[in-house]
Amino acid sequence: MKTTIKFLSVLTFLISFASCESIEDLADVTFNTTLTDEIVVHIDQTNGTSAPFNMTQTISLDNADTHDYLSNIEEVNINSLSYKVINFSGDPAGTIDVEFFVDNVSQLANDFTVKIQADAGSIFEVTNTIQLNAIASALKSGQSVTAKYQGTALCDAADMDFTIEVTVGVTIVANPL
Repeated sequence: MKTTIKFLSVLTFLISFASCESIEDLADVTFNTTLTDEIVVHIDQTNGTSAPFNMTQTISLDNADTHDYLSNIEEVNINSLSYKVINFSGDPAGTIDVEFFVDNVSQLANDFTVKIQADAGSIFEVTNTIQLNAIASALKSGQSVTAKYQGTALCDAADMDFTIEVTVGVTIVANPL
């Protein structure tokens, strides 16, 4: 009888432990959200000589969708990362030779007339899986990354002002327990 009671006690304990593990896994919440931020760029009139510029912006994982789960995030996957030029004003012939970085890893290099790209609504996409996974890891561990837009500009007719809108589509797995 004592052996049976011990056996049942151990069995009950093991089942309880296994059930807790399963319940915790069942509590995982998976959802998609979009992180959007803007890098504001101002370039003074250049008068024939290209001028360097370097603008940065922190992109945070903290938004209305993720805020309640920030301390319980188990996984971050990036589904898409892109940027586009919006809100252009200034020299319509102004050009830039630029690199886009996220956490100091070069993502894209472009050379273009800013107004043309802004008017066209051109979207520049980052597709390198290794880089996207590195950014996802940085978001998971630090909950933010730094986007940097740097290069040289030539705008002889007038100053140039524009905004780089960065959009990151992510899938989050969190466990609120």
